[in-house]
Order: sequence, then structure tokens, then C-alpha cells
Amino acid sequence: MRAMDHEPRICDYEDSAYRTDFWEGQGREYEDLAERIALRRMLPPAGGRLIDIGGGFGRLSEFYDGYEQVILLDYSTSLLRQAQARLGRSERMVYVAANFYDMPFVDGVIDVAMMVRVIHHVEDVPALLGEVARVLAGGGTYVLEFASKRHLKAILRYALRRQAWNPFDQEPVEFVEMNFDFHPDWMWERLREAMFHVKRTVALARQYAGFRSRLGRFAEACEPPSSGSGGRWEPRRESATPEPMSEDECDPASAALPWTDLSTPSTGDPRAAGTQPASEDAPHEPALWRCTRRT
Repeated sequence: MRAMDHEPRICDYEDSAYRTDFWEGQGREYEDLAERIALRRMLPPAGGRLIDIGGGFGRLSEFYDGYEQVILLDYSTSLLRQAQARLGRSERMVYVAANFYDMPFVDGVIDVAMMVRVIHHVEDVPALLGEVARVLAGGGTYVLEFASKRHLKAILRYALRRQAWNPFDQEPVEFVEMNFDFHPDWMWERLREAMFHVKRTVALARQYAGFRSRLGRFAEACEPPSSGSGGRWEPRRESATPEPMSEDECDPASAALPWTDLSTPSTGDPRAAGTQPASEDAPHEPALWRCTRRT
């Protein structure tokens, strides 16, 4: 994935049935639980301001509880409205419709950032990581999940000539439109270039429907330099007719954050020429990483 010579494309989930068609009642309870177990080991349990980048309808909202303020950022206003219907309206919960390549925040305003099931839709990873590094405060934490191309299934398929791309090649592979798998060494290098340092990795087996299984490797993501201070899951369901967000509730002015237009980008904006998400049942190995940002 070399330097972009065009505006990066956006995978747009606007008006998609992602929550109901992918998660609820789709046999992904183990998959969901595996991510939650890993996140409990990686995210600080409490803090100041948390941002869930690409958080959609707020699936991982259980991790918001210990934070003074939570920003749920997504490109899709329809998913944000679903999140608001589930999580409510308050000064503590801020819903931001924005492009993650250009987040409407001043430098260093975020204490903890999480990004789960998002970066496999990111065409320009260096630009995104640079933007995350910009908004993180000193001593902050960034937890990143990505889809690894180097795993047993891909190696066997390549050896048997059942797939064209090489799992050992470090360049990302776009296996279907706007769905990318990444080599761990390539991702490690991009994090290093963005002044992040990977702190820890955790191995985790992930089982899917039927006989399929994948290995998920989760790693703890990223902390910028300090500026002196240092069971069973049951899915929640939202109201069938979520109340739309008002302009006041969409405006995080009370959080002392700068703001940009919340309106849906026009179709003339090349960044808004998004593609609807493809199936996520792809031959990859999910990985979640936590890192520290270097000075």
C-alpha cells in the first residue's frame, strides 16, 4: 500500500443492515465474545475521554462505562442514530458523524482510542494512523484490530494454488472491493512510522459457524508519550424506531471540542464515494494491537 495519488475511498455503511444482518441472530456470539474478552485485557477500565472510531451502532458500549466522556465516531449517521437509541442522550455521550481521515478535534484531546473491525476497510492506513496519533493525548492508549493475511488457511490455499496472493508478501491485499488484509510486519512498520510502539500481543482462537475456525491474534495498541501525568453475553436491542438526533445533541460544544458540519457528505466529494460493505466472511486472521507512541 504505497502513497495515495487520489483521495482515499470510504466504505459507507449508511442505511445498511449491518446490525441485524451481520450480528443479531447470525450465530456470531462466540466471535463477539472473543473480541470482548481480548478488549478487557487491553483497554484501560476507566479514564477521561474515550473515542470509538468506526463504532457504528455501539456494539462494544460495555467498555464505555468507566470513562468520563465517550465519543462515538462513524461515517454513517444511520448507525449513529441506532447507537443513540440504545445508549441515550447526555453530555457524556457524544455522537460524531465524520471522516476518520479528518477528525474534527484539536490535537491531543483524546485519552483512549479504540478501533475494532474498521481498518480492513481503510485504503490509506498511514494517513489514518497519522490522524489517530494527532488526536491522542500524551500517555493515551490506542487499541487497533486488523485482519492479518499471514495465517494457516491462507498459506495452505496459496501452496495449493487456490489463491493468487502470497500470504508472505508484506503488501496489503484487497481481496474484494474495499476489504483489505494486512501482513503483521507491514502493519508494525506503519505504526512505527506514525510514532507508535507495539506493547503487547495476545493469541486467541476464534471459531466461526460450521467447521470453520480462524486464529485471532490480539495485541495491545498505542500510547503517545506522557505530557507529565502520567458470563455470557446477550445482545441488546434498540427501539424499532429510533428518535433522530437533534442538532444540539450532535454538537459536542459542551465537551469543549471543535466541530465540523455533521451533514452527510455530498456525492460530489470523492471521499464520500463510498462502497457498501461486502461480507466480512473473508479468509483472514483478526488481530488486535495496543501500542505506545514515541516522541
